[in-house]
Amino acid sequence: MRIKENYEINSEWDIVDARRYTKKVCIKLGFDFITQAYIVNFISELCQNMYTVAQSGILSVEAIIEETRRGIAIKAVDNGPGIAKMTDFLLENNINEDSSDSRLNVIGMRRWFDEFAIASVEAGVKGLEITVIKWLTTGE
Repeated sequence: MRIKENYEINSEWDIVDARRYTKKVCIKLGFDFITQAYIVNFISELCQNMYTVAQSGILSVEAIIEETRRGIAIKAVDNGPGIAKMTDFLLENNINEDSSDSRLNVIGMRRWFDEFAIASVEAGVKGLEITVIKWLTTGE
């Protein structure tokens, strides 16, 4: 079973609504408090980037309930300038004091979430598209 909600991100209040819904989904799925905080924080970063860089975007939050596992899927899509050189952008050994906050946030997402996909200009996408999934692990 999948429960999905989409949010148009056009204002800071939209970010607040998306955060609130995401927290509810995390609680229903059974994520611990720390994991909830990480997920909600990533939602804030994604939405803030959509709002400030691209001026708008769509955020999808989906609860995934399968027979053997549960998780949360998050997809952010915007029509901003995108990322021209994705390979360079994602290189972790290329991090320095000049690295942008959004770049560091994306690298952190890639490390922390169980599944991660990103597409932009190089992949023929206008803007930026990020999809992540966090699965509930036994013991949470």
